[in-house]
Amino acid sequence: MTETQIAESYIYSTVATELSGTSLSGCPIWPDVADQGTAWPCIVFSLQSPRADKMVVGDDRILCDLLYQVKVIGKTRKEDIDQYATAIDRCLHGYVGTAGGVLGITRENPVGYTEASGDGKFYHLGGLYRVIVQPAQTLILRVANGRTPYTALLGTRYSSQQSGRTIVWDSALGGDQDPSGTWTGLVPSGTYSCSITEGPVPPGMHGIRMTWIGDVVVSGNKLTPSVITLA
Repeated sequence: MTETQIAESYIYSTVATELSGTSLSGCPIWPDVADQGTAWPCIVFSLQSPRADKMVVGDDRILCDLLYQVKVIGKTRKEDIDQYATAIDRCLHGYVGTAGGVLGITRENPVGYTEASGDGKFYHLGGLYRVIVQPAQTLILRVANGRTPYTALLGTRYSSQQSGRTIVWDSALGGDQDPSGTWTGLVPSGTYSCSITEGPVPPGMHGIRMTWIGDVVVSGNKLTPSVITLA
């Protein structure tokens, strides 16, 4: 997922969850622009003016600073659209997340204005929300020869692959999983000890499991070496 996809997926799911099970449930939620013929009121969110990415030494992107407008649009004041704007702010403002996803959300400015069109007046109410995202990092190591499944340790980070010829450390879900099952976040750049062990020998066959042990370098979401030969 890209940084904007991570942010927008969080905004959509969080607002939808906040409204569900209440008198406000059923309100359509649209990215960018509401579809023609949508029901009113509806909620619209859109990217406004992102700031420059935050970098560390080299080309490693560590933070994306995104500004989103999240608002409710209603046809009449009688729809009490302020309730929707309050719900939006309640579930978004002040959020603090974990590595490998949305790290935090803060409302910077309220939004409120009236727009006239051929269909009458439209009332807009919501806010501008600063969304800080840590890019998801997926490290892929390809294994040549050998038998699957594989298990691998990259430093303390554990991964397993049941089929195919790749081993993946994926922080898109919030981190990299160590043997205890703890999500430990983004894999920083650096040199790591790595060990790969081939899966068990199939029943009825003779042989031993193959193991590779060595150092790999993490830089810019890439592993070097990126291919390990077990046999």
